[in-house]
Amino acid sequence: MTAPGLETPATGLGLADSRSGDEFSTADRRTRRRVASLLGGAFLGLLLALVAAAAFLVGLSIAYQGRIMPGVEVAGVDLSGLDRAGAEARLAATLPPVGAGQLTLHLPGQLASPTISLATLGRRYDVASAVDIALGYGHDGSPLTRAEAEVRGLLGGVQVSSALVYDVGALDTFVSHVAAATALTPVSAEVRWTSGTTTFTVVPSTTGRALDVAATTAALEAALTGRSRGDIALDATVQVLQPAVTDATATQAQQQAHAFAANPLTLRATGHTWIIKPAVLAGWVTFGSTAPGTYAPQLEPARVSASLAAVGSAVAKAARDAVFVTKGSKVIGVIASSPGARLDSATTTTRILASLQSAANTASPPVPVDVAVTTLTPKLDSSSAAAYVPRMVVLGQWTVPFVPSNHNFFGANIRIPAAQINGYVLMPGQWFDFWNVVDVSSKLGFGPGGIIKNGHTDPTGALGGGICSCSTTLFNAALRSGLQMGARANHYYYINRYPVGLDATVWKDSSGAEQDMTFRNDTSAPILIRGSSTHTSVTFKIYGVPDGRRVVISTPIVKNYLGAIDTTVYTSALKKGQTYRAEYPTAGFDSWVTVTVYNAAGKIIHQETYYSHYARVNGILEIGTG
Repeated sequence: MTAPGLETPATGLGLADSRSGDEFSTADRRTRRRVASLLGGAFLGLLLALVAAAAFLVGLSIAYQGRIMPGVEVAGVDLSGLDRAGAEARLAATLPPVGAGQLTLHLPGQLASPTISLATLGRRYDVASAVDIALGYGHDGSPLTRAEAEVRGLLGGVQVSSALVYDVGALDTFVSHVAAATALTPVSAEVRWTSGTTTFTVVPSTTGRALDVAATTAALEAALTGRSRGDIALDATVQVLQPAVTDATATQAQQQAHAFAANPLTLRATGHTWIIKPAVLAGWVTFGSTAPGTYAPQLEPARVSASLAAVGSAVAKAARDAVFVTKGSKVIGVIASSPGARLDSATTTTRILASLQSAANTASPPVPVDVAVTTLTPKLDSSSAAAYVPRMVVLGQWTVPFVPSNHNFFGANIRIPAAQINGYVLMPGQWFDFWNVVDVSSKLGFGPGGIIKNGHTDPTGALGGGICSCSTTLFNAALRSGLQMGARANHYYYINRYPVGLDATVWKDSSGAEQDMTFRNDTSAPILIRGSSTHTSVTFKIYGVPDGRRVVISTPIVKNYLGAIDTTVYTSALKKGQTYRAEYPTAGFDSWVTVTVYNAAGKIIHQETYYSHYARVNGILEIGTG
């Protein structure tokens, strides 16, 4: 039969059988059944064989549980069937030693080659890791992976390599020691000046070296993990370090330095000329980096300034203030002021540097330099002083008597400071500081005088002793002028030549400690201080422009009075009947004096209560018995 719509001529089937379609289909089915039967038998046989093989492999894995599978070798040593301990023992007994011998690192030049034993470096087989791999072979992974591994072991054996290891810390320490022994710091070339000459000398440079730690360590690691036996030797990698300043650079700097000092330099000021010799100019040159990677000569400004001392002294001139002329208690005129001068060292130095730099650049003599001078203005000029003259009067004055004796170097220690202070002008707002104005020196005529030491008088214990008569007198004159008072201290005991509670001692000691006496001109006009002395007294007057202020000084309040006694001491140091007053009896007490200064409107502008504690001192009269 033919399916509808299909044409299948007999010739189109390519069959020689002329049987009908039904007959042909039955025979074909029989053939197919026979083929299927044969194929089924073969597949069943193969399946049974696979099952048997799998069962064998599973049994093998179970049989070798905890042991190394058959055919597994480490570095050529058969470990089949061994557990961990047995495998490690066999490898330890079988593998050739790798920790014997020395490692030598060759260094360049004449440097000694450092060595270290391989045992110290801990070179050895990594047996534990190799056994781990061997034990896991055929036991780890999926069933298929394990089966494949077992088959490979049974068929051809499995080779497991045993890595060589070392002590990383020991190697690092060895390399560090070699690096330290190899290190050589490069030394730059430099130029040095021979003092007092124009000679500059080049000191040559030297190269340095440093171990290339990374490259050397990598080479050592490769050698230690290689399969070599016995001694190991290899070359270290050493880098050559170049100096920052080469000989050529230093030589160029030397030539530039010579250009700075090739010719003398002329300095000029009004009425003066100075020639700076080349040897001095050479001493101004220093060498260093003007920018990264450079080395060149430079003119050192500080050295230039230091060399200008003589120039500064020659041009220096102190400004002179206008001087008030007094007669009696009046100011009658002024002596004219004059400006001063001072070397402008910074500007002069800048000009010198520019001249020398230009000369060096053009290879020509330096251009003469005009010295820079700063004009100093007097603090009180003639016209300003003259304007005050008609208005100036004595604001306050005070006089203290004294007896010339060895206690005051026979008056010199009082008269000299009075003369030093005489004529001092205090501008508005300026402070008077006794020790800034008075200079005590034996060269100026001061001598030993009295000092109160440990509660007793030493008649000649201090240079300038007795000077307190001067400081106390000036203190009282300034106080009565209504000025703002500053530092003040009373004496250890009361001296009856001074007003109670208003004495002002001054002193200095060798440690640098001092007691000062100060006051401030808090008026709007200059103040003139006049100091004068006679053979037995010292006087200070304060001249100024009155502004209506009024000074009120209270009567001293005296308390805690302690009377002194007089004692007699017999001494063989004096001739019989001769007497010497070593100490006068002086009563002790406390005093308070209040000083109030009012302005023209009656308002208080200053008020100070001066407290003084005076110690009691008993008198001592010495009578001779000698």
